Amino acid sequence: MRSFLGVPIMLGDRLLGLIYLTDKEDHYEFTPTDERVIEMLAAYAAVAITNARLYQGLTERDQILSQRNEDLALINHMVLPWLAAGD
Repeated sequence: MRSFLGVPIMLGDRLLGLIYLTDKEDHYEFTPTDERVIEMLAAYAAVAITNARLYQGLTERDQILSQRNEDLALINHMVLPWLAAGD
């Protein structure tokens, strides 16, 4: 390995991952510009990871709520005729 650039993927002070680059073509070392570009990529990656996790959580919650609604509908379907017979 001739050259190395590592940048953390951070959201606030929470580490989400790391980006590593090695062996830059046509140059011996990574430049400060390379570092700024990768830091920007890491910032975008942090937002994308966070959004994906939020979306996954919302999808799971939606599935749970849908199942609860189906369960309540079944209970209503079973109880309403019984209540109507009592009138």
